[in-house]
Amino acid sequence: MQDDHDQFVQLAENGMYIFAQSITPGAYLVDVLPVRRSQSHDGTMANTKHCCIVQYIPEWFPGAGFKRTARKWKEQVQEMVDQPHQWVKEQMVCYFEPIRNTW
Repeated sequence: MQDDHDQFVQLAENGMYIFAQSITPGAYLVDVLPVRRSQSHDGTMANTKHCCIVQYIPEWFPGAGFKRTARKWKEQVQEMVDQPHQWVKEQMVCYFEPIRNTW
């Protein structure tokens, strides 16, 4: 473990912040818009599809800032996953390269 400014710790802290912000009830328009359920062909609610009008709201629409926020957060969460994975792959190459050269 490195110091308090370790990049992986910062990525994890940012991920926790994103999670905490995203689960705040009523914080975003998407929390209050209705979800429509469509029945399956046999009339039962089994295999229902969820359709929300949120997917059709343009980003410029008032109150739709959550779409921009979600895109930004998606990139940051993906970075939280990708950076440590890439680091481990690089460390494995550095470790195994000298061993491979002795074969």
